[in-house]
Amino acid sequence: MGIPEQSLSVLIEEGLNLLSDKRKIEDSQSIYWYIRSKTALDRLRLSQDILDKFRYSLDIKVRVMILQSISELDLEH
Repeated sequence: MGIPEQSLSVLIEEGLNLLSDKRKIEDSQSIYWYIRSKTALDRLRLSQDILDKFRYSLDIKVRVMILQSISELDLEH
């Protein structure tokens, strides 16, 4: 089963829902969201530094903030 391509806005909304549901980073829903988000970021061909910040963060809130900042940059271009 492939991972569907997701828009950043959908991924941000889902991340915020995980936060409001007080999901832990190791919950299956959080892991699935992480994989889909990481795949979307990989497709954008961002700098390795940004990808590493997203990848190694152990906080869903930080990951959502990274997606939000990328989404804002994407809208400006």
